[in-house]
Amino acid sequence: YYMDHAFFSAVRLYRELVRTMGFDTGKDTPDHPEDLLPVHIDALGAILLHNSLYKFTVAGNYKKSTKPRFNMNLHPLAYMLMLCDELQCWDRTAYGRNSRKEMHPMSVDFNFRGNRIHAIYHYDADEDEKIKAWEKEYTKWKRGGKKDAPPRLKDYSDMAGDEKRFVDDIMHIVDLKGIPLTVDCDTVTISHENKHLYLSSSNFLHMHDFAVALNGRYSYQGRENKVSTEQLEADFAGLSLEYKLSNINQVKSFARYLNVILCFYTDRPVDFDELKAFTDEMIDIIAPLEHCRWVREHRSMGWRYGDDYEHVKPPRGVKASDYTRMLREHTRCHKLAMDGNPTEEEIFAHYESLDDSDKDKDWLPFNSMLKLVRKFDGLRIYQFS
Repeated sequence: YYMDHAFFSAVRLYRELVRTMGFDTGKDTPDHPEDLLPVHIDALGAILLHNSLYKFTVAGNYKKSTKPRFNMNLHPLAYMLMLCDELQCWDRTAYGRNSRKEMHPMSVDFNFRGNRIHAIYHYDADEDEKIKAWEKEYTKWKRGGKKDAPPRLKDYSDMAGDEKRFVDDIMHIVDLKGIPLTVDCDTVTISHENKHLYLSSSNFLHMHDFAVALNGRYSYQGRENKVSTEQLEADFAGLSLEYKLSNINQVKSFARYLNVILCFYTDRPVDFDELKAFTDEMIDIIAPLEHCRWVREHRSMGWRYGDDYEHVKPPRGVKASDYTRMLREHTRCHKLAMDGNPTEEEIFAHYESLDDSDKDKDWLPFNSMLKLVRKFDGLRIYQFS
């Protein structure tokens, strides 16, 4: 009696495929399902099976079932997703009352030598008290004749116990004859610096609002009070997927930017001062970071250095700025882009070499963005005093 996210996702993707492929008639099934390609069915089937449907429904009680374990030759993509879904148990946030008391690994190392999988899951050394308490109970249980169920400290007990329940559960779902799996666990001092955890937090809807405000910071600079949220959202909806993702990626980077200048964004009411405007000192820190993100993002999307688009005369009747923008998009070149694979230091040096007018493009609209963000209920940027 719960919604399997894999089932929901497969159905949702199927309906989206039906809609975008042009044969959605409003019926439960398309008029021409044969238009779906084998690759579509392959992906839909893999998503559908990867979580719980196979082990709890197709195979019934999977531990007692006589049905064969899922074989990679039957459906390679589904097999991979099922195996990965079982192995991916680290770096998870516990929300439930019971799960907060459990032990989840903080990180993992995989070794794939010799057509084998050897996983070492690392637990937080600060939780050593919980581990020692479990070990004491587990030793007592073994000396007592292993009556009843063994004491649990999920996931640690499933990996460290003699029963190797973690591996056993996986072997009851997928056939591991071709790729034997062994699992070990240990405790390590966790380095939170490498986890990129910041105080900024929000839900996905507010992340979307943040991206909409970022997109509008250029067009409505100085006119923030006159533009409606409906217009901002319409402008964002009209972007290509590439630029929508670019704005969303910039939102994600803002958590890092704000962390450096002792600020954060959240949709919760907190007892901190709201940031009304970025100071010059803040801008000096944020602008190079944003330029670094922009350079790497454009490099990953195939852009290269060049300014030929600025030297072509537009046809009669065509606005010069529109024509320049069109040429820049088609040639995928930009005068602020960098070729090769520049280091962070090289990108920072590149930023310092820019004219003030080009530097302004990285930071000048940010204060406009602060005003636009306020138009959306909930999300605010705060600063430590």
